[in-house]
Amino acid sequence: MIHLLKRFLPQDRFARNAIILAGGTGLGQSVVLLFSPLLTRLYTPTDFGLFSVYLSVLTMLIAIVSLKYELAIPLPTENKTALNLVALSLMIVVIISLLVLLIVELFGVRLDQLINTENISLNLWILPWSLLFAGINQAVSYWAIRNQRFGIIAQSRVNQGLGQVVAQASLGFLWHSPIGLFIGDLFSRISSTAGLVIPSWKQDRKALSDEVTAESMREAGRKYKRFPLFSSWSGLLNIGGIQLPPILLISLYDPHSAGLFALVQRVMGAPVTLISGSVSQVYIGEASQALQSEDPSLIHLFKMTTRRLFKISALLLLAGLICPWVFPILFGPDWSQAGCMAAIMAPTLALQMIVSSISPSANLVGRQDIQLYGDAIRLILVVLSLYGAHALGSSPTEAVAFYSLGMVLTYIAFFFGYRYVVYSFSVEEVR
Repeated sequence: MIHLLKRFLPQDRFARNAIILAGGTGLGQSVVLLFSPLLTRLYTPTDFGLFSVYLSVLTMLIAIVSLKYELAIPLPTENKTALNLVALSLMIVVIISLLVLLIVELFGVRLDQLINTENISLNLWILPWSLLFAGINQAVSYWAIRNQRFGIIAQSRVNQGLGQVVAQASLGFLWHSPIGLFIGDLFSRISSTAGLVIPSWKQDRKALSDEVTAESMREAGRKYKRFPLFSSWSGLLNIGGIQLPPILLISLYDPHSAGLFALVQRVMGAPVTLISGSVSQVYIGEASQALQSEDPSLIHLFKMTTRRLFKISALLLLAGLICPWVFPILFGPDWSQAGCMAAIMAPTLALQMIVSSISPSANLVGRQDIQLYGDAIRLILVVLSLYGAHALGSSPTEAVAFYSLGMVLTYIAFFFGYRYVVYSFSVEEVR
């Protein structure tokens, strides 16, 4: 079937690779969306609220689990350096996952007191394991991007979507508890990582054994030290700006409000994740090849990518208009308020899709500092908007509106920032 579909793909390599990745991600996300009406009847908004806090913490940890060395994997001209970056990333993933395991054992109970929840700490034993498999997946994905193996990345995304819904739905029937959401997420990450690591290991294990040494790993780490020094902090701030709202909503309001917001992220965020994740990975692959070959096509790539994404974003805005009527029908009357939140969030998600797709631009041209400053400003605006709304006595839906407005302004600034760094630096200067 894959060979048959390839005959109908466009000949443009960028579009081809993006569609392959988007197809795999889309199939995985489609399964998640199709099962969402079932899951919203197996789990309550409060269950989703607790899970959203866990997922936010996990996603922020994933941003730094390899200290962002994985971003450097597509860049070296020699495969030896790239392989040693893969090995270095995996070693850091294991170390940080063990540290998180220790922290969870010692301080996990205090999280309930910190964010005003009950018993979320009982499920935190899953966190280090999910982090481990997510970190491995992340590092190997960038190795696959370097080698233009977009097919196995797409397959891993399908495995993740299928694994998640099967496990969460099955456990939801067995236990009326949010534990099914937590374990289902872990199972999905194991399924995705296995689908990515096994074929990569078969193709590259000889090269790994021949090329990877402790000294070569140290040299690669020193050469690309700007990634842990700047990009790791920037990545944490970047993800924090996206993932902090559920934590703030549950602490400022209640788990029910956080659960409503989590459904918006799950349903409306799916096309954003689908498109931006696929396009950004192809963008990295194409841009890194341009930098290595001295082909001054980075500006053209930026323009081509953003023009296509602006057209797609219009569809997301239209979808947001019908959410207040569609959500109660699909997910049940308990979730009607989530439809209003989805309509409010549509402009933010549309801009997020565009900006996330081109976000590797600053790293690719060596301006990790600009990315760091931008991410710090966004995180501050997230906190100020939600705390400000709460201080004014706003409802949770009104607080989401404050947050959405702040993010719209932030993503506009991000877009022009990325445009500036791409247009200001030549390929020769970057190298």
